Amino acid sequence: MPRLRIATLLLVVSLAGCNGSTQHPALTVGPLAPSTNERGYFAKFHTSPAHATPARGTVAVERMKRLRSVAVVRGAEVVSLRIYDLSAHARLTPIMTIAVRQPADFLAHYLNGLLDAVNPGPYYLRIVDGNGRPILEIWTPGPGHGGYAVARKYAGCNLVTQDGLGIPPPCPSH
Repeated sequence: MPRLRIATLLLVVSLAGCNGSTQHPALTVGPLAPSTNERGYFAKFHTSPAHATPARGTVAVERMKRLRSVAVVRGAEVVSLRIYDLSAHARLTPIMTIAVRQPADFLAHYLNGLLDAVNPGPYYLRIVDGNGRPILEIWTPGPGHGGYAVARKYAGCNLVTQDGLGIPPPCPSH
């Protein structure tokens, strides 16, 4: 009898792991601490992630829903998404972390669509892999200003260049 229970349990666990289909299981990246770049972004507005003022109201909720939808459609898992009112010139600012299963493919083919959803800014976006390792952080406190940091392995995969969005160099990782 114990063998039957173990076999049944293993079957249930294996089906739960893949939702009973042949699709890949969902990514499960847990909460991540703010990165140095994220803390620096908040510092530009003289605040910190712990003390920033969350945006309220239907517009903030709708923006959050839209960004979540755009990310999911592009195959990303939303790890965290908050909308803040950081200053009089930085209302409804999304601070978003997403995890992607195939970072090179995401950067080369899907990043631009996600940036379209957050531009012209302000925003902060962090992309990590399925293990929570940093892939790309990109931010702008306002139109025409900002920065990014990309993991060296993926430098040729992202659409961000010194001159802004443009044609990326070859992506060796995809």
